[in-house]
This record gives sequence, C-alpha cells and structure tokens, in this order.
Amino acid sequence: MQHHGLKTEKFSNGTLSIRKRTKVNWENSTVDDLVEYSDLNEIPKKIDVKPNKSLIKKRMMETGEFPSGVEVEEVEDFNFKT
Repeated sequence: MQHHGLKTEKFSNGTLSIRKRTKVNWENSTVDDLVEYSDLNEIPKKIDVKPNKSLIKKRMMETGEFPSGVEVEEVEDFNFKT
C-alpha cells in the first residue's frame, strides 16, 4: 500500500487503513512542572473541583439532611453463584 501512496485499501472482507498520529507520554512529568510551564507560557489552567460523595453520604445518614436533587431508594438485589 505504501509503495503506491495509498492510505486505505478495500478488500472483500474489510478495509485496511494506515494512519499516523502523535502520542504524548505524560508519565514522567509532574503536575507542578506542567503548571509552571503553563504559567511561563500563559496557557490557561483548568481547575477541577469534585464533591466527596462518600463524606456527603456519611453526613446524610448521620443527620438525615439531603442536598437538593438527591433521592434515596432501597434496592433489593438477588445474587446467585455456582
């Protein structure tokens, strides 16, 4: 395929495609290094804030207060192992 300059070839049982892509390996960089790089190059940073659902659940069970939009239901499961 590459000898003829083709990226896609159709066959009777399917299509074969060759694509190039760029892969970035982030494993050796730390968050602090990336934040510093972003600051130096004026790249905006994301701020990710997530609720701690396990602590919210613990408080709900202790106090009986529930955040708006939260519903509690009892679920009955059946499990069978052989």
